[in-house]
Amino acid sequence: MATIQELETELSRIAQLVSVAGDTVERDTIVLTTPIHVRAIADVLQEQGYPQTYFIADRAYEITSIRAVHDFAQTSADGVSLQVIKQTGTTAPTLDSDGLTLITDVAYTGSAFTIRGFDMKGIAVNVVTNATLTNQVSSLRLAAGNRLVYGINGTLQSTFVSLTTVLRKI
Repeated sequence: MATIQELETELSRIAQLVSVAGDTVERDTIVLTTPIHVRAIADVLQEQGYPQTYFIADRAYEITSIRAVHDFAQTSADGVSLQVIKQTGTTAPTLDSDGLTLITDVAYTGSAFTIRGFDMKGIAVNVVTNATLTNQVSSLRLAAGNRLVYGINGTLQSTFVSLTTVLRKI
């Protein structure tokens, strides 16, 4: 696993690359770093974990990677996940069936449900984790007006989570 410093160095390198031999793929890469500040409370979902839009596409993009890192060990009895979905249309952001789940990793499984996303309890503190993205290309493509939404499920003890999403213009 990469350290935060290694990740920041790599993201800076990607952002500063210029066209080589007419190839503009690297120049068309956008890195979104989304700081998520939360207060450690009994149930984050009740206050700060509600789904929130963190990006609205102004043109067509393809999601190439999603990474996250958090600052505090998760020791609660229940699981906790950071989910990222793509939403289309004008509905309010939710993590329910009206959005397309982008991460296929299982964060935790309850008696009647499976939550997909970053397993915040199963990932060590300050470890940058790459998500396993869906293999459905259409889900990873954003059209103008599509939104990326994050949300937290479960009892979170971290006070800071950094979410990094890498997009490529198409």
